[in-house]
Amino acid sequence: MGFLFIIGVLLIVCYFDIDKNVKKNCTSDKLRDANTGLLVIGMIFISITTGKMMCNWKCDCPSESGGSSKLYIAFVFVLSIVLLTLSSIIKAEGAGKSCPLNTKSTDTILGLSICLIILSGGYLGYSAYLSFQTGGMMFTGVKSSLM
Repeated sequence: MGFLFIIGVLLIVCYFDIDKNVKKNCTSDKLRDANTGLLVIGMIFISITTGKMMCNWKCDCPSESGGSSKLYIAFVFVLSIVLLTLSSIIKAEGAGKSCPLNTKSTDTILGLSICLIILSGGYLGYSAYLSFQTGGMMFTGVKSSLM
């Protein structure tokens, strides 16, 4: 959980770094929209992680034995795919002559999104493998009547 909080903070720092380096006469709306998307995803990562940490701290969370942690990881997986798309747009638009970006933040975001996809996708794939080996359903933890 703390790992995702740190990634959210890094995304917000990268947002401000890119925003600082974008010239005022930049006409690319795609670049500005994708950069705003970075801020939104960073805030989502921070707020979800903070909520989950507060729930665990107060000890009145729902049971983690069901599919809630897997749904959380699936949500991170989907958001990391969106993050990869946004970082690709920023990198492509920043390479143009109308809005040149002289920052390493785009490479940082690209690397973070690829790492998140690999880690969360690997966890979900392994969980699905284990669930279907035991005859259960992935997100419910209940045995399937089909097996």
